[in-house]
Amino acid sequence: MKAEAALLLERARHAYEQRDWADAFELLRATDDLAPLGPDDLERLLWSAAMLDRDQDSLAAGDRLFETYVEAGRYDRAAYWAFFRGFRLLALGEEGHASACIQQAQRLADGFGRECAAHGYLTLLAAQKELMTGNDPAAERLASQALAIGERCCDVDLVAFARCYLGRALVRQGRIDEGIASLDEAMLPAVDGKLSPIVTGLIYCNLIAACRQVYALDRSREWTEALSNWCGAQPQLVQFNGVCLLHRAEIMELNGAWQDAITEARRATTSLAHTTASEAAAGAAYQEAEIHRLRGEFAASLAVVWA
Repeated sequence: MKAEAALLLERARHAYEQRDWADAFELLRATDDLAPLGPDDLERLLWSAAMLDRDQDSLAAGDRLFETYVEAGRYDRAAYWAFFRGFRLLALGEEGHASACIQQAQRLADGFGRECAAHGYLTLLAAQKELMTGNDPAAERLASQALAIGERCCDVDLVAFARCYLGRALVRQGRIDEGIASLDEAMLPAVDGKLSPIVTGLIYCNLIAACRQVYALDRSREWTEALSNWCGAQPQLVQFNGVCLLHRAEIMELNGAWQDAITEARRATTSLAHTTASEAAAGAAYQEAEIHRLRGEFAASLAVVWA
């Protein structure tokens, strides 16, 4: 059985490196049935599940990582995985459960005895809340603090994510050049494949949204093409694929290719219908309806809205 598990694990790791998420997920799960996965492979299982939009499987792997690090006395890593669960549950609208996880992460991080990356992620979550309420100067300050923590703790995900939030805060204050520069810098490790899979996708989407917000259309086209290439290189990808199609539809609309934009928006709607990204799914439907409206096809526009 050990030999069989070792062979499966070797295949699983290869599939993960190739970003064949479905194959990696099934092989890692099969290996886990034969012999419990270690922390590094549990993390591979988690990210594979996340890229397939399998939240229950991803969160279950995160719970196991949390327990593993608590038992090992690694409260810094346990705090990170408590944060991860809370961050994802917030996105899923489970605010009560999410709040409990975030408080747990804060307690564990503070109990670690010195600064750790989890402190930076918690600070970044505070920056996100300020962005959502329109307090952009506070978001800038908190994102800068998270960036400094990431640099001190040598956490490349945190550094890139913090630069992304910092760029958004700067752009929203009218400091366009500074903001775009920060967003571009956040993208460098993503393009080089140095970030975890989910953080890579989140940074792409945040950067494109920020560029569109200030009508930096050339930059938006450039990064949408990069996102499209990134998604296209991962045929088994579920997470982000529909969002990528939506961004492509937006760019096609701006280029005047309205029929192509409608086709792409419909593909995005179909893709997102099978995911938890309800806001993006609504955006895809809106995109199709808006193009019909621009073309004077009001009945078709209303049909999409009321579908």
